[in-house]
Amino acid sequence: MIRGLYTGASGLRLQMTRLGILGNNLANASTPGYKQDVDAVGSFPQLLLSRIRDTGQSIGLVGPVGTGAGLREETLDLRQGHLVDTAKPLDLALVGPGFFAVQTPEGVRYTRDGSFSRDSNGQLVTAQGYPVLGETGPITLPDGDPVVKPDGTIAVNNQPVARLRLLDFPQGTELKKTGDNLLTADGATPATQASVSQFTLEASNFDPVNGMIDLMAASRAYETNQRLLQIQDQTLERAVNDVGRV
Repeated sequence: MIRGLYTGASGLRLQMTRLGILGNNLANASTPGYKQDVDAVGSFPQLLLSRIRDTGQSIGLVGPVGTGAGLREETLDLRQGHLVDTAKPLDLALVGPGFFAVQTPEGVRYTRDGSFSRDSNGQLVTAQGYPVLGETGPITLPDGDPVVKPDGTIAVNNQPVARLRLLDFPQGTELKKTGDNLLTADGATPATQASVSQFTLEASNFDPVNGMIDLMAASRAYETNQRLLQIQDQTLERAVNDVGRV
């Protein structure tokens, strides 16, 4: 019975974690350049039960019993989202693997969200106001209509003014979310396979329809584990108060 409590508790904790991951993905379903988190669930090792005499001799197998489940790993899905036309000249999308570089108070961060704008000083900034980095530092745009080429070169009034710093990471690099749709990691290298598409944004790669289905399934699993804990608690209570009295 005690083992049943631990099994139910592990399932409850697992589904709470999954609900948090799915809820965050769902909240960012319309965030440009957002990359969904994907969870991998695994079961704990099973126990093989045997029937044993008072003498300690095994007289037969009862069978395996599960010991619960947990979150094996949480990974970032970097698959490309579809492109959305916006007709805004400073909306930029990356096609292929790579990231824009952004200067924040905590250091350089990386993003696929290309919803940029000019601030009052003419700097190219993110939606949160962080400067977007070019190959020589923050980018300042003069007055005029910007034209962004696929290689990241920005021209205004037919004059090149900067080139976007496009970076990528070796396969297997762990990228961590830091908030504001930004990522951090070590080992950035120039992105050789990415191209820039102007007047477009990359949509989130999270599918809200499948996400809602997974969210409801996790919610039902949470309720099931909650009920399992209640049953185990009631059984333990009877064992202590009723059977123990006999």
